[in-house]
Amino acid sequence: MDKGSIWKKKKTLLVAAVSVAVLAVVFSFAAASGRLFSDLEEDASYTVDRIGNAVSFTIFGGAPRFYSLTIEKNGRDYVLTGKSDFELTYRDEFVVKDVDTDDLWGKGISVDVGGLGSGNDFRKLLKGVELVDKVIRGQMAPAAAATNRDFNVSVKYGKVPIATIPLAVQVTPQDWLRYARSADNPLQQIAYLEKAVAAKPEDTEMRKTLASLYVRAGEKKEAIAQYIEITRVRPTDRSSLAELAKLYRETGNCEGATAAWQKLAKIDPAEAALCYANMGLCYGESNQWTKAANSYKESLRLAPGDAVIRYRLGEAYEKAGQTSQAIASYASALKLMPRDNNVLIALADANLSAGNYDEAIKGFSKVVQVQPRNSIAFAKLGSAYAGKGLLQEEIASYRKSLALNPKEVIVNFNLAVALEKAKQEQEAVKAYRRVLEIKPGDSDATERLAAISLKNRQFWDAIRLYDGILKTSSHKAAVYSNLGFAYGELKQYGRAADCYEKAIAAGAKDPQLFFSLAVAYDKGKNKKAIAAYERYAALQPNAEVMGILADHYEKNRQGDSAIAAYNKMLKLKTPKAPVYAGLGRAYNMKGDSDRAIESFRLALRLDGDDDDAYAGLGEAYEKKGLYEEALKAYKSAYELGHDLKVGEKMVAMRKKIMQRTIKN
Repeated sequence: MDKGSIWKKKKTLLVAAVSVAVLAVVFSFAAASGRLFSDLEEDASYTVDRIGNAVSFTIFGGAPRFYSLTIEKNGRDYVLTGKSDFELTYRDEFVVKDVDTDDLWGKGISVDVGGLGSGNDFRKLLKGVELVDKVIRGQMAPAAAATNRDFNVSVKYGKVPIATIPLAVQVTPQDWLRYARSADNPLQQIAYLEKAVAAKPEDTEMRKTLASLYVRAGEKKEAIAQYIEITRVRPTDRSSLAELAKLYRETGNCEGATAAWQKLAKIDPAEAALCYANMGLCYGESNQWTKAANSYKESLRLAPGDAVIRYRLGEAYEKAGQTSQAIASYASALKLMPRDNNVLIALADANLSAGNYDEAIKGFSKVVQVQPRNSIAFAKLGSAYAGKGLLQEEIASYRKSLALNPKEVIVNFNLAVALEKAKQEQEAVKAYRRVLEIKPGDSDATERLAAISLKNRQFWDAIRLYDGILKTSSHKAAVYSNLGFAYGELKQYGRAADCYEKAIAAGAKDPQLFFSLAVAYDKGKNKKAIAAYERYAALQPNAEVMGILADHYEKNRQGDSAIAAYNKMLKLKTPKAPVYAGLGRAYNMKGDSDRAIESFRLALRLDGDDDDAYAGLGEAYEKKGLYEEALKAYKSAYELGHDLKVGEKMVAMRKKIMQRTIKN
């Protein structure tokens, strides 16, 4: 046998001897510790495998194998092999008690719980809340990256990792609520509570807390969404319905608010009257006054002694234009609150609006007795006196109001109007000027001053004032019309016509304006005059304009138009004789002698002293060849008017008669 074979045999024997010795140590240690055969049902192959691994680690070295980890959590032991996560919550406290590896003495084994401890956490007390807090911070700031599965227990032999046990860190709604309560910043509180609600959406109390935080932060729509969810889960939650209605009202959603109040009224009949009163307020704020009144009526049906609701009902009626109902409601409220000046003023106001001036005077007189410095009450008392036509009392009330509040524009203006009615024009002018001192450019006061200037024929003053009004006036047509009149009176017909045209362009409909325009054209020698007269005649025919048109048509040999004008005049209330005479002239112009003769005869039947009608009749007879009748008519005309031309016509007719006699 060679030396190599002998050495190999010796080596094998040595290994076997050492193995036996090691096995003896293993068995003795295992028996002492109770670890190797602790489970009586552990199968033989596992036991053999463990023995082999231990012998291999002991003889050949290297990293030991990991078998299990024992952790005590909240007083209970858990054996972990790495096949499943180990769950932790913020309430848990735990200790890594033991590590089962091939290193039977465990001298090189260390345990590191990621995110906790100081590198070796073996047999140290640890708290789950620290891991939970890290997960929460990671979720609130994604850049931090920590999630509930980023933590584990790492088992090492020396510096070599031999096992990793995953930790499942559970973040509960209570964790988010805990953070929300400890946060100083309301926005952070909201953010934490949003996470809590997302984790436990059926928790209505957390939703209420979140909703109240939204309200404090001014995020009312988000608060509404939370209350909607709460009432979906708990439809009879009274406080949530009340808050929902309040938020809907504050955000202008009257229909949503009233729906919530209606539900609340059904759930809690004791609060129904208040719910309907709130509905009335909400409808009033959205100008739905009829609905407001109906809600207040329902509230009063449930609580008839509520004087404030009767007052609110009166307001709703008044806004809805139901003044008589408003008066009745205010009156009933006043019986319940006889010393309440707000109700007294409202009742007096309603009577003033309804034209019940006597009642308004009584009401405001009582108000000023109780509140002698109430300038508004004195002003309204003046308006009530105005309705009764009591000028002196009206003026006195306005003066008392202005003594308390001299810069009230409307009262100064009303005083000026009253003084103007009382023929105290100079005092009125002073009052209008005070209005302009308080409110420069006030168009109403300026217009009244301009009208006074116009009436007093101070045309240039009127023009200056009207020019100023045009910059701000909303009724330019009237201003331009008055300007046209002023310029016309100053014989500046071109400017007058221009102003009248602008008044018409601004929407003026008064037919007289077209007549004024026509007159301005006429006096200004403008060819547009007749067209303007014709336009006026189409709107408002009268004897004056038809006479102007007929005269124009005659001068311009427009017989048909003249005849039409005279025929229209016959339908108007005007002396007929001149009209028939005009018709006769028009028919003569047309060569219709028969109708001319008929028209002149009608004229002379009504006025036998019209020399022009006789002359026209003579002309018509002459054209017909009836010289004797013509001579007779000319003779009557000459006797009445002594017109030389008519005398010449008489001589001519005698010659024609003589010539005809000679021929015959």
